[in-house]
Amino acid sequence: MSTHPRTGAQPDPEKLARLKAALEEFAEGHSPLIDEERDKAETKIREQALRLLDQRGRSRAELKQRLLRKNQPHGAHPGRTQAHGTPTGSPQTHGDKAHGHNLGLSGNPREVDPAVDPAVEDLIDSVLDSLQANGLINDAVFANEWVRQRSASKGKSSRALDQELKAKGVASEIRHEALSQLTEEDEEETARTFAHKKAREVKNPPADRAEYDKYLRRIVGVLARRGFPSGMSLRIAREALDDRIAAVSG
Repeated sequence: MSTHPRTGAQPDPEKLARLKAALEEFAEGHSPLIDEERDKAETKIREQALRLLDQRGRSRAELKQRLLRKNQPHGAHPGRTQAHGTPTGSPQTHGDKAHGHNLGLSGNPREVDPAVDPAVEDLIDSVLDSLQANGLINDAVFANEWVRQRSASKGKSSRALDQELKAKGVASEIRHEALSQLTEEDEEETARTFAHKKAREVKNPPADRAEYDKYLRRIVGVLARRGFPSGMSLRIAREALDDRIAAVSG
């Protein structure tokens, strides 16, 4: 065994063993220092995720996109634009943009964006796996609540809701299951509610056919913007308008 060149002291075998173990861990990527830095980074991302979930429920893909944006180097915007500045992924509905849900998700939420740092994505996936295992992320629960609330409060049709969930990266089978809670009768009742609400803006019977058609277009537009089929929209809009004309004519 060699001695220290100046003091002549024998190296401490225990220290040598610890140093050797540390070098081996470093070579394997399991250095205590590296693990500590990873834990700090994961803690930061977990806190960001929990704050976002505290605001409202989110799908896993939506939450991942938000976390990627928060943790990219300055100037990098994963998933927002393609080479020519056009949004990636599925087209967004007007309602998505109005409510700030233009996520830029691709058709495949697992698709790798060239702007994404693989190390950051690995950390985020690890955090999301943990949150999902603890039930804090659940796409099925999220989709069911989204359909129930948006149908009741916003009067969205199943077609519009399907597009909204698709834009949030929810898988097709989960979307289908969530949308199954809406029946055709539910859809018609929702459309009828919003048609009659719009028709109440009519204060006097139309003076002529042109004015009648103007009122009718406005009611149809309300339903069309919520994604209801054109045939259903026209039929229900006409019923609502005729009911309103009868009411104001008496």
